[in-house]
Amino acid sequence: MNIHRLKNRADFVRLTHVGRKHVYPAFIAQTSPNGLDCWRVGFTASKKVGNAVARSRAKRRLRALVDKVMRLNPAFHALPHDLVLVARGPVLEKDFQEMQTQLEKVITQCGNA
Repeated sequence: MNIHRLKNRADFVRLTHVGRKHVYPAFIAQTSPNGLDCWRVGFTASKKVGNAVARSRAKRRLRALVDKVMRLNPAFHALPHDLVLVARGPVLEKDFQEMQTQLEKVITQCGNA
């Protein structure tokens, strides 16, 4: 099962309007079933996170988070959804293990919806 990147603005906007929203201190996760056989994931960070270096670092951290969660939980691949992770201010200071637990909770809720 592959994980593809969301890159089109229209996909991000669609998830904002029709997706489920899960708010955590370090990130906001927006999810929606996509009817495909793969996960599609997008990452974004606004200027509220910091300068360009901080925003890039925040998105790298979120990408690493998704990679780790999907690698450690192969059962999640059977739940094809679109997922957008929006970095929030504390994303650079939050404990990675805590964020991993929160993302696993989001993906588990996708399967229960």
